[in-house]
Amino acid sequence: MNGMFNAMTSGATGAGQVQSLFSALSWVTIFLSVLVGGLLLLFLLRRQPDPAASATRQEKRHLALRVLWTLLPLFLVAVLFVFGFAGFLDQRTPPRDAYQIQVIGEAWQWKFGYPNGYEDSELHVPQDRPVRLDLISADRAYSLSVPALKLKQDALPGQLTTAWFAAADTGSHELFCSQYCGAGHADMRSVVVVHDALGFDDWLAAVSDPFATMTPVEVGERLYQVQGCTACHTTNGTTVVGPSFQGLFDRARVLSDGTEITVDDAYIRESLVSPQAKVVKGFQPVMPPYGDKFNDRELGALIAYLKTLSESTKNDVSSANADTDVENMDAADAAPAPEEE
Repeated sequence: MNGMFNAMTSGATGAGQVQSLFSALSWVTIFLSVLVGGLLLLFLLRRQPDPAASATRQEKRHLALRVLWTLLPLFLVAVLFVFGFAGFLDQRTPPRDAYQIQVIGEAWQWKFGYPNGYEDSELHVPQDRPVRLDLISADRAYSLSVPALKLKQDALPGQLTTAWFAAADTGSHELFCSQYCGAGHADMRSVVVVHDALGFDDWLAAVSDPFATMTPVEVGERLYQVQGCTACHTTNGTTVVGPSFQGLFDRARVLSDGTEITVDDAYIRESLVSPQAKVVKGFQPVMPPYGDKFNDRELGALIAYLKTLSESTKNDVSSANADTDVENMDAADAAPAPEEE
């Protein structure tokens, strides 16, 4: 009968306790609602006594009934409190052998850091193993929520919060911020991917050294996605917080001090390590330094990826020029030849 109130699937080993408490609260609410509503209807339909006779009638004191309606709710609340508090303590006390993952919320994305130093924008966990999440926010209050795992925990600036769970089944579950956090709130979504034990180890080994299975350009594109560059820099030419990366390389840029530079490897590297050193005119110096986020090999991969964006732009321009030349040639062929004098 608990399934009647199970609006969301339970994919975690400890979620059954939460679901059972929710079902108990639902049944108690239904019982009391029917009882109070039924008695109210009964009293309304009962024939009222003669007011004159009732005025002289001595009121009977139903002591037992009064004691019952006082102690029964107290008993129900006490039972629910005991089960609820036991569940709260269990959820707030991660097992000592739990796999620890660092979670950082920032505008507007989640970052998940693993013990070996790898960071990802998706949460990957092993099946049937307790996972401890240590959450903190870089700028404002967020709330990490995974309904399928009955998991919800706030991430606060300057304050570490923790949560834990053990995923019962392999698969993926939706993860999002359940507290309004600003203009990009709707985009603050991710996914929890549950691997079997061997699959998780294989996945972590593969992503921890992406150069073993990916080209530098592919690694650079992944870094662009994982490190949150998409929040401020587009690859389609549109401008948001910072300049677009489309056609970035080998292009002249005017800086805030009026000087002009040409974008090359050294400029991109300096802009990532010390972004306040040379700020493009028209943009605010709000980009944080990424010197501690990338090693030299990763910086090279990111630069290689940005170069491909410039090359694709050049190809588009070349194609457009070629099309224009063809159109001009067709027009020239179609035009009548000049008459000889």
